Amino acid sequence: HGHACLLQGKYKEAIEILKSRIRRYPETDSSRMLLASCYGHLGQVDAAKLIWQELMKAYPDFTVESKGQVLPYKNQADWQHILDGLHNAGLLEG
Repeated sequence: HGHACLLQGKYKEAIEILKSRIRRYPETDSSRMLLASCYGHLGQVDAAKLIWQELMKAYPDFTVESKGQVLPYKNQADWQHILDGLHNAGLLEG
């Protein structure tokens, strides 16, 4: 549900859902990536970087590229929307 809210631009709603999911499933890497993207879309760079640091600490081999292969999108604009949030937060190069 948090994922869908992010793609619909309902970032604050998505944040609450994703934070709840992380509390329930602390091992989740996808929820942290999506949460960082939400924060990036809202311009909350420090919050995005904090979540990203948690993600990298828990999963040092995590890459956006590999996650993009695991989460294939029929509509590439949806994946780009997630990447845009990460770019906004300065979490991705390029």
